[in-house]
Amino acid sequence: WPSVVQQVFDWRLRCNGGYYALRSACQPLHVQYSLDDQTLQVVSTLAEPRPDLKVRATLLDAMGRPEETRDYAVAAAADATTHLGSLPALVKDGRLHFLALDLFDAQSRQLDRVVTWVQADCRFQELLKLPPADIEARVTERTEQEGETCLKVSLLNASPVPAIQVWLEVIGGSQGDEILP
Repeated sequence: WPSVVQQVFDWRLRCNGGYYALRSACQPLHVQYSLDDQTLQVVSTLAEPRPDLKVRATLLDAMGRPEETRDYAVAAAADATTHLGSLPALVKDGRLHFLALDLFDAQSRQLDRVVTWVQADCRFQELLKLPPADIEARVTERTEQEGETCLKVSLLNASPVPAIQVWLEVIGGSQGDEILP
């Protein structure tokens, strides 16, 4: 079981990657890449089957350029994992790739989205070679509610490099302390 200490939240209550992975994985319908057997799957915790789903798997290179896209028609059984098949053979080249998985219902509404990185042998050394992304942040709305200032912030990756492991820090007060939940 994941621990709240250092795996989901850090000691300052900042969300770690585990928080977002858990939040996504706990959706009643979830699309995922299974690292152990390198297959694509749809996991349903619903009591009834969902016959008219679609998964779009997009494989991107290390710079975020699409290399291959596949669509899968999915009939998700109730309270079960539906296997869609293996990753494209392209990932066997040993290079770093990003994998975007989107799950849609019959009306083309997005139900789940997962973006992760894949590389043969799970070495991921190429992540360290990616240049920094140029992230722009701007406040799109500022309101006051019950004596607190509420800000809506928009983040934009203004570079051709994929932005990974990005988080937003809100700093306030005379000491510049981070504002956390």
